[in-house]
Amino acid sequence: MYYAILDRDRHPMSLINGCARLANGSERLGEPRYYFSISARALKQQHWRPGTVYLLPAGTFELQPRMRVGDVSVQPAQWASPVPVTPVAKLAVQPEDFPFLDQIRGHDDERVWTRAAEGPDGFPWHAEA
Repeated sequence: MYYAILDRDRHPMSLINGCARLANGSERLGEPRYYFSISARALKQQHWRPGTVYLLPAGTFELQPRMRVGDVSVQPAQWASPVPVTPVAKLAVQPEDFPFLDQIRGHDDERVWTRAAEGPDGFPWHAEA
């Protein structure tokens, strides 16, 4: 839904986002943690738009494997299909339907690109505008 409501066609912007579940100590995963950030200039202007979310058949999708970051096990909430799929339905959405709309942050593009180049494993390279 995040991608659907951002007006990237008329207002170019960079995006930083993620969702992961963490397991610290035990292997039991905690609640999902979300992060959303767009170029600060786009955030200030609130370049939102109505969009469409496509519902896909789950059969061929695989969950991205867990990874370790120090002592923490991280489960990205990202699924991918190795083969093309055809949507089974589509859902029209409005910006106000996105439950994290008021939690989208703004970042300085140049600072993010510099930090990403200096430490590519340092996601999310956030740099407040």
